Amino acid sequence: MKTLFILGVILFAYPFNDLSAQNITTPLRIIAFGAHPDDAELKAGGVAAKWAEQGHKVKFVAMTNGDVGHFKEAGGPLAIRRFAEVQECAKLLGIETEVLDIHDGELMPTLENRKTVARLIREWQADIVLFHRPYDYHPDHRYTGVLVQDASVVVAAPFFMPLTPPTEHNPIFMYYSDNFERPYPSVPSIAVGIDEVAEEKWNCLRAMPSQMSDADSWQGRYLPNVPNNDQQRQEYIVGVHKKSNSDRADKYRERLVELYGQDRGNEIKYAEVFELCQYGRQASMEELKKLFLIDISTINEPSKVSPSQDGSLQLSAQFGKGVGPKIAYMPEESSFGWFTAADLVEWEVQVEQPGKYEVYLEWSVADAESGKPYMLKAGNQELHGKVEKTGSWQTFKTKKIGTIKLDAGIQKLIFKPTLKFETVGDKGALLDFRKLTLVPVKK
Repeated sequence: MKTLFILGVILFAYPFNDLSAQNITTPLRIIAFGAHPDDAELKAGGVAAKWAEQGHKVKFVAMTNGDVGHFKEAGGPLAIRRFAEVQECAKLLGIETEVLDIHDGELMPTLENRKTVARLIREWQADIVLFHRPYDYHPDHRYTGVLVQDASVVVAAPFFMPLTPPTEHNPIFMYYSDNFERPYPSVPSIAVGIDEVAEEKWNCLRAMPSQMSDADSWQGRYLPNVPNNDQQRQEYIVGVHKKSNSDRADKYRERLVELYGQDRGNEIKYAEVFELCQYGRQASMEELKKLFLIDISTINEPSKVSPSQDGSLQLSAQFGKGVGPKIAYMPEESSFGWFTAADLVEWEVQVEQPGKYEVYLEWSVADAESGKPYMLKAGNQELHGKVEKTGSWQTFKTKKIGTIKLDAGIQKLIFKPTLKFETVGDKGALLDFRKLTLVPVKK
């Protein structure tokens, strides 16, 4: 159990400096790798503009020169054209851009390219590294993912490329989102609303006609129903990407609500989404909110829980009612902390689909304090369990804890401990509770 006066401690994959201890007003340094001149812009142009507006330093790197990404032009002329386009885009976003002279479609995960990626991260002294997941339809995307993953461990090794100073701390590595399902789908760690900088992103895309408006551009050829008129074609193709960012906001609406609060989270129209890579330094949600410029203070506002679009019920700490002598909502972690056995959290829930629900708990606990029993109560139904280890108070995990049956109508659900315990300082607490997710069991 963390006291209310201390921000969460960040977990490290390696023993380097803790970014959370730095003043966030110190300019961050972010480097984003894309396979081609347009990939980083499409995946992270919005958050890049947000960082740049607040004085942080952002660099985009295209791993290939894009010299075959067109149906009418190719080779050197196309590479020069695409280089000029992303430089114009960089001016609009307020960032820097570099394009490597590797042929489009020919990127390979070689030692030489690994050294290049490591050198770029080191020279930028990056705090955050953004890149593709290595599960993608295009080999250049896949190998960009592999190369950045392979560089993630050596950027801080002083005797790897010893003439280039290592990073001062191990960066945080974040995947772009995508729609590929195998071997596993993208699992968002952070969703960032970009409405206030959306026009900067759309103007950036308009500055890349070799991709966004030419009749013989890749998208001009492959997208359905593309208009013949040049200006209409450009707005149509840019509109496809607007819808992609809008669809992403809708897909991860619950995550946006968790991060921004109910009112703001439901208002966000456009979003970019990123997944924390298991390589590199592992950041807490508190730190990710800071780094991605999300207000870290969520307000506890008890309110009735209604089913999500997929029928699930999201019983978050933010919308639960804490009852008890010392239970406390911790806005920096969007969670409740238990200080006595008399503490509990309750929700008023609108159940529209009666039947069995799988129950998933999101929680954290220091290993030494794990093992205490708890109960989820819904009418006459009770689900019992014991708090399992997560590694620390700062490490939140999600796990299925059982099933429970719910009747239709408005019900009160209660989560509480089932045995007495004493809390002295950080010792003896039950858990830090972030959310219960109830998923209807398909018949």
